[in-house]
Amino acid sequence: LLIDFLMFDASLECSTPSRRESLQFMAKKIVEFSTEELKRLPLLALLDSSSLDQLISASRIQAYPKHHLVLVKGVINDWLGILIKGHLQVVDISVCGVEVGLNILVPGNFFGEITVIDRQPRSASLVALTPCVVLQIPGDIARQLFFGYPPVAEAMQIHFVSVMRRMNEFRS
Repeated sequence: LLIDFLMFDASLECSTPSRRESLQFMAKKIVEFSTEELKRLPLLALLDSSSLDQLISASRIQAYPKHHLVLVKGVINDWLGILIKGHLQVVDISVCGVEVGLNILVPGNFFGEITVIDRQPRSASLVALTPCVVLQIPGDIARQLFFGYPPVAEAMQIHFVSVMRRMNEFRS
């Protein structure tokens, strides 16, 4: 797995020595997890060992500091994210220009599935509420899982139906 600390490195450049030390410690601490932990994530638990190993070897681990903008609405990023550690907030800007929190993601939640499927720009932005670690699965691999691996295809259908039901409840 490629673990990317670039986001932490950018924070280090403009920090005091004690803040740098704190950020370096946090970067090391936050990515302490094992392949066994990844296997316990709901979407990844559906994969057989061989498929999971292939997915992990093709994926990337990205660490983000608190308050970092993880995804930007309107941008096309061709990868599916699975939150491993931390909390993310899905946000959008209202017509009045006010940032509105739409959802909170917790470890095990995935995001970016709509963009991976339709290859259109992101429909919302994501902000790290806490230091986070995200597994980034390349879009072509995610699409293979969504369309060619029945357990994942079924999970995605159930996911989209639950999202639609939730949206219907908001309209009621």
